[in-house]
Amino acid sequence: MSTSSENFATKVIHGGSKKNAEGALSAPIFQSSTFIFDSAAQGGRRFAGEEGGYIYTRLGNPTINALEEKIALLEEAEECVAFSSGMGAISGAVVPHLQAGDHLLSDKTLYGCTFDLFSHLLPKLGIEVEFIDFSNIEQVKKSLRPDTRAVYFETPANPNMKIIDVELVARLAHQASARMLVITDNTFATPYLTRPLLLGADIVVHSATKY
Repeated sequence: MSTSSENFATKVIHGGSKKNAEGALSAPIFQSSTFIFDSAAQGGRRFAGEEGGYIYTRLGNPTINALEEKIALLEEAEECVAFSSGMGAISGAVVPHLQAGDHLLSDKTLYGCTFDLFSHLLPKLGIEVEFIDFSNIEQVKKSLRPDTRAVYFETPANPNMKIIDVELVARLAHQASARMLVITDNTFATPYLTRPLLLGADIVVHSATKY
């Protein structure tokens, strides 16, 4: 694992990678869907979560883990989870933290599919979603409520490149409630330009197709 003292370019090239058994300079692409167990007992322990190791590629494999380690390092995050799509990542970042009766405050400028998720699916789950302009800080202050569980925004936003003050929005959200999550889509900026976690965000999402 690379250290924070290394510059960004070094982290991009070498960060997060570990020496593999074959000694390849570039991380191999593991195409297997399933993995071998030494015994049925070992398989049982892995499925039960009692032992680390690979089970099924959908749950993780060495190539995916190398990607996750790299992104976590670049974002200066504790952990990273890779999904098969950007919308999978957004759904995974938002839905598990909300339940019926919660309020989600979202910027109104969003990638189209994110807007569809928030405006059509979440209300069916009993989650109230309110869309406002996060560049209007007074409106953000007025819209934060006791039942607001999370705030969500993109910066720069898709498609108009609107910029939102991550640090200020995060501070207001956490002042309103210590348990409120600040989730931001950092796809357009990438961690080369912005690292939202260092500015107070709790969760960062990316669509890797826009790299």
